[in-house]
Amino acid sequence: MSSSKQANHANNDVNFDYKLWNQRKATFEDSLIKNLKSSISSGSVPSFVNYITDGVNELEALYSVLPGGSNGDESQLHRNKKLRTFFGEMCKTDVEGGFLVEFLVQIPVSNESIPQLANQYPLHIAIGAGAFTNVETLLNLPNTNANVLWKKQTPLMLLFKVTKAENFPLVMKLVYLLANKQADINIGDYTKHPLSVVCGLTTITDAQKHELLTLCFELFKCDVDSFFNGQARRDVTALLPDFVFEAKRAEISLEMMKSLLLAGIEDMFIDELDEFIQTRRNSTNELAELLMLASSKGRSQGVEAILSKSANNEELIKQIDKLSKVLKIVCSKGYPQVLELFLLYISQPAVFNERPLALTCVQRLYRARTAELEECLGMLLVDPRVSIELCDHLGRTALSFARQHEMNQEVFSIVDNEAKSLIRE
Repeated sequence: MSSSKQANHANNDVNFDYKLWNQRKATFEDSLIKNLKSSISSGSVPSFVNYITDGVNELEALYSVLPGGSNGDESQLHRNKKLRTFFGEMCKTDVEGGFLVEFLVQIPVSNESIPQLANQYPLHIAIGAGAFTNVETLLNLPNTNANVLWKKQTPLMLLFKVTKAENFPLVMKLVYLLANKQADINIGDYTKHPLSVVCGLTTITDAQKHELLTLCFELFKCDVDSFFNGQARRDVTALLPDFVFEAKRAEISLEMMKSLLLAGIEDMFIDELDEFIQTRRNSTNELAELLMLASSKGRSQGVEAILSKSANNEELIKQIDKLSKVLKIVCSKGYPQVLELFLLYISQPAVFNERPLALTCVQRLYRARTAELEECLGMLLVDPRVSIELCDHLGRTALSFARQHEMNQEVFSIVDNEAKSLIRE
């Protein structure tokens, strides 16, 4: 973005009455949610459809007047806190399936976490609340991700944990649906394999455990040997000594790789990465997801493994916006080892100049000074590919922000770096 355009955006932001806009939005949201609740209480799906359709149109009109190029940005609706929280609350109590479906038609957040509800995903919310009709509705939607992780557990793992004698028939039905959605039964919560959870349940009988385990081995590729030091095999054998089952090797899925990164099991992640790349048809986009996750968690070994194997992957390197978002997270959290790897393996300057990374570091240093953030800023200042003069939508650069907040150490470092750059030129 040119400096003149950035200045225009800054002026628009200064003149825009955000307080009035937020008041208008809050009033409309409250009215919309009240009407939606009324439709649910009366069991009227048609009136719900009318309210949510008109409401989305009105909210889109509200968002369109925001400065900074917000026009037509549906992600604004996706991030709407009140509507996402409302949907999460809907998932807690079984409702006629049409209400959930119609909401998701307008605001497709079935695979997105809800920050106001402990960052749970809709499937986890419904399963945890025992709202199994809602679980069935969500699983019957074509795009629902049956392997999304919340607190290191998949929906299938959580379902096993809430299994009781009174809900056992419904659990068996949902296991079928999860299998049809390619749920991965080998992703545990980093303490146990899901099958070990089934074996340890005290809320169902041994006969019911036998029935559930039999179904799992029929529907899933159960790998009882590769994870948790083979504890799942020992648990199943101890519970059912005469139970016969075939040993199978788990598929290396995207969700499996994510779970390894989240657990910090980087050595196993690296061991499986080659097979993952070779067997996945859409490996470039999935590698970008893994790179984002590894970087945001500071998993430097995983980051290096991905970048070193992607040096010649032009499609990945071309995803400048995604890589830039990753770098902003890295600079915000202060992961110098990860930043160093990006600087080592990626040569394109555009990746480092899509966003004002130096400003991000300085802003974070203003909030909380750490040696890691200082190291990140130092690396950005000395790298010739990184433009320190980039500004945000308010026209702020790293230097102007540092001066405004009397950050003398950063002001000196930036000015000194600029002087040295002029001398080198």
